[in-house]
Amino acid sequence: MLQYLLAAQRDSSITSGAGKLKPQYVNNKHVFTRIAYETGMIMPVDDKEQVNALLRNSSYSSILVSNTWDVSPSSVYSRIYRKPKLGIGIGFMNFRNQSFGKPYMLYGYTEIPINRHERRLNFTYGIGAGIAWNFNHYHKVDNPGNEAIGSSVNAHLQASFNMYYWLSDHFIMGIGTGFRHFSNGALQKPNAGINIIPLTLSLQYKILERQVTNFTPELPPFQKHWSYSLYNSVGAKQLVKGEPTVFKNLLGFNAGYKFSYKYRIAAGFDMTYTAGSPQRVSGSASNFSKSVSYGPYLGWEWYLTNRLYIPFYMGAYIHRNPENEEENVLFQRLGVRYALVPSHALVVGVGLKSHLGAADFIEFTLGTNF
Repeated sequence: MLQYLLAAQRDSSITSGAGKLKPQYVNNKHVFTRIAYETGMIMPVDDKEQVNALLRNSSYSSILVSNTWDVSPSSVYSRIYRKPKLGIGIGFMNFRNQSFGKPYMLYGYTEIPINRHERRLNFTYGIGAGIAWNFNHYHKVDNPGNEAIGSSVNAHLQASFNMYYWLSDHFIMGIGTGFRHFSNGALQKPNAGINIIPLTLSLQYKILERQVTNFTPELPPFQKHWSYSLYNSVGAKQLVKGEPTVFKNLLGFNAGYKFSYKYRIAAGFDMTYTAGSPQRVSGSASNFSKSVSYGPYLGWEWYLTNRLYIPFYMGAYIHRNPENEEENVLFQRLGVRYALVPSHALVVGVGLKSHLGAADFIEFTLGTNF
């Protein structure tokens, strides 16, 4: 332990040039304020020429303001991911097209260093999610040309690859690219969505640095184990443009094996209920059969911290109803979940169920792991 502390102290000063700045894992924690300007290419998202013509006649830019901080060095996940960062921010967007308006977004994100040691020049990759609102959305009278966005409020997903350079002990300059997506998950049609490949220029200022005494100098061996999940998810979707949304409810369970701090594999079973199906689905099947689809899945879960993780499940229907837009036999679920208590006895989350890229519904999840 003494040897590790002396090494950390010896390497903690900033050096000149592009050399090593400090070890990536030391017993301090930073908080930064970040401001960024972003522009980007809006990608075609649909085979409808009307949608793509609208996207071609639009251009994207935004101002992003966020706070970001190091995951505490007392967490084993800080060592696993080389002291990653978490952040929350707000964005002010402009599409330079009245059909979209000037929306805002509120988002959370994480950035994980690629470098083993922090240098003046550093690289990270990141993911994030949030909500965007104040879109000018489709309206058959007031905004009939917007076939891309059907609601004022939309979900936002992002991925990023970034390069950062320490200008001084307090300022960091950055440039990055990645992917941004906006849509409402079929809550209201049309829902072609907006996909953007951004270019981001940023400047960060270190507003706080403090020492942490209970940091983890060595990674404890992981205890592999089995666990089980039971969950219920609710949501809604619009099957026909202009008609009321229908209620969706998903009940599921899985058994999984967590074989490292970062990953858990699982196998499970989902049942999805769609309201109003007896009046919509043809045939002589029972109301239960018309209303419920079900099937098994295999899954993978990526743990960012002990409580925060990203589940991805891919399954196949044993029974489905095409009238409920379940045309494809395969389904996928992707989201983010957070355990409210360390035991994982109460877990909340949000995610998207889809069929090979076509959104089914945005799901809000409450569950338990044991």
